[in-house]
Amino acid sequence: MKYLLDTHVLLWIANDDPKLSPTARALFLDDSHEMYFSIASVWELAIKSSLSKLALAEPLKIFLEEHVIKNEIAILPVETKHILPLENLPFLS
Repeated sequence: MKYLLDTHVLLWIANDDPKLSPTARALFLDDSHEMYFSIASVWELAIKSSLSKLALAEPLKIFLEEHVIKNEIAILPVETKHILPLENLPFLS
């Protein structure tokens, strides 16, 4: 099965945080599953780190190498075709 990791989930995995459910941990550790992470989440990590709203133990580049690349998590791009439909969403106030 394929799973898209949320930013928080990747942080919880990296920090062995108890907020990560045992089910989610087992799914992540099961090599039969494909794990994905959005480039938008990488962007989010970079912004939060630069604003001092996220304290990583290492620079973001090292964090990604240690927790994304070494775990063979594929990074999904954001393409124009993903963004254009947003134009037609209703405005929520």
